Amino acid sequence: MLLIVFLLLNPQKIQDRALPSIIDTDSFQVRNPVNGKIYRCPVGSPDYTPPELIDKDFSTIDQTEVHDRFRLAVIIYQLLFGGQTLFAGKWIGAGVIPETNELIRQGLWLYAPNSLIEPVDRTIPLEIVHPEVQRCFLRCFNDGYKNSNLRPTAGDWVKALRLAVNELTICGKLDSHYYSRTYGKCYWCDRSTKLSVDIFPGFVIPKQQSAFAVSTSQPQAFTNVPQPATSTNIYFSFCLYIIWMLLCVVFWYSGFFGWSILICMGGMVIIVSVASG
Repeated sequence: MLLIVFLLLNPQKIQDRALPSIIDTDSFQVRNPVNGKIYRCPVGSPDYTPPELIDKDFSTIDQTEVHDRFRLAVIIYQLLFGGQTLFAGKWIGAGVIPETNELIRQGLWLYAPNSLIEPVDRTIPLEIVHPEVQRCFLRCFNDGYKNSNLRPTAGDWVKALRLAVNELTICGKLDSHYYSRTYGKCYWCDRSTKLSVDIFPGFVIPKQQSAFAVSTSQPQAFTNVPQPATSTNIYFSFCLYIIWMLLCVVFWYSGFFGWSILICMGGMVIIVSVASG
């Protein structure tokens, strides 16, 4: 089986149309499936390197899928939380907040036990996502800090994100707002009211066309709801993108390269359809 480790995984590899893509292959670690020889990659992305590899010489280390689990979790966090980083907030420790790599080395993030980083008003809270997705983040950055093998795999993320997507419901006020029924209300409406910033602007749903109560405090099913043809549904398409991306990764790691390509192409069609309304 051909094993590839993606060392330079970062937001620059994600296009603004949320389509799965491979930009280049100059920063992969590859194992020859015939003789087992490892072709190492000497570079990595700052802020996406797992704690056990910080300040290590990559040219002397054989990295594994376990290391990629950390990088993948950071990317998923940024996709779900509007590009925010899990290593930013109000520093309550001594002096100034350390560099991100030092925070990673110490296992410090917004939801670490006894963390010295606290959320601020603009921080999108972890509890707005499905509990299974929350558990994946806690497993990666808390349990996985002590034992890297406890980090969730790409398959674990697929299962959690599928559950999360199935629990999404549309807001009763804006067609671009989705939230989890497990959270119980539209966080994006509350955030827009509090901060006067809406990162998912959309069309107001007229009362006579809505099957929902005006209050966003009660979760409602979003089936059979008329939506403007021009709705972008950005948040929902992001969730679909993550699932398809992870399915591609799982099949690629499993050696089913043809299936990986077919899933990637199918995902593009579906995601573009959702994004375009």
